[in-house]
Amino acid sequence: MTKTGQTSNYQFPTTAKPINIYKYIEQKPAGNGTIAYEMARYKRFLATQGAVCQDIRRIGGERSETTIEPRPFGADGAWDVCFDTNVGLIPGSCIVYSFGIGRDFSFDDGMANYGCHVFSFDPTIGQPDHRRPNGVEFFNIGLSSFDQEGSGNNSEKLPKSQWKTRTLASVINELGHEKGFIDIVKMDIEGDEWKCLRQMLKDGTLRRYVRQLSIELHLFFKSSQRLRKYYSIARWLHRQGIKVSSLHQNPYCPDCLEINFINTRLPYDRGGN
Repeated sequence: MTKTGQTSNYQFPTTAKPINIYKYIEQKPAGNGTIAYEMARYKRFLATQGAVCQDIRRIGGERSETTIEPRPFGADGAWDVCFDTNVGLIPGSCIVYSFGIGRDFSFDDGMANYGCHVFSFDPTIGQPDHRRPNGVEFFNIGLSSFDQEGSGNNSEKLPKSQWKTRTLASVINELGHEKGFIDIVKMDIEGDEWKCLRQMLKDGTLRRYVRQLSIELHLFFKSSQRLRKYYSIARWLHRQGIKVSSLHQNPYCPDCLEINFINTRLPYDRGGN
C-alpha cells in the first residue's frame, strides 16, 4: 500500500493550513455517576446534536455471494450516506475508505457502483491484498491508533497484536491522498473505534481530511468511567465540527449505535483546503 516502501507515523506537512482541533477534555460525572446516568447522557447527546442532510440513503446490506445467511431483522451491513449536493459526493472523483468488512462487501460495492474509488481494509478475513472485479481495492490491514507490521496474510488466525495496522493518517499518506479529501470513512471495527477516534481527533486527521464518517459505536464492557470517556470523545467530535446527520440502533446489538457524521467545517469545493 505504501508509496515509499517505508512505514511511519505520518506527520502533516508544516505548510498545511492551521486548524483548531482543540484538546480532549474529560467531562464531569453525569448525575450521581452511575452507569444509568452516564448512558443516558451519552445517548441523549448523540441523539440531539446534529447536522442536517436532506438526502440520506442506506447503502449496502443486500444479499450477495459475500454475505452470511439472512438474519431475523434483515440483512446487516447497510450504512447511511449523505448525498446532499453541498456535501460534494461526486461520481468519478469521490474516495471511500471502508474499515471492517467481515466478508460483506455490499457497502463497498454499492459505493463503487455509484462511481467512487473504494479502498477496503480488514485483517480478520484471511484475504491478501487484491483488487476486486469492480475496482474496489482490498488491503489486509487493520485500523489502529499506531502503525505496526504484521506477521503475514493469515492474520485472521493471529492475535490482534500481530496484525498489520495503520493509523488513518498513515493510510491517507501511503495511498497518496494527503493533498485532497476522503469523502467517506466507514468504520465497523468492533470496539477499537474509540482508541482510533481519539487518535484521529488528536492529530486532526478527521477535521482536516474526512467529509463524512459512517461508524458503529460499540459499548463493550460498560462502566461509568468508560461511558464518561465515550461521552467526552463524542463532545470532542462536536467541537471539531463533526456532527451527527443520522443515527440508528443496531437491532442485533442494543447498545451499538450506527451513526453518520458530517464534517461541517470542511470546504466542499474540490479545490478547498
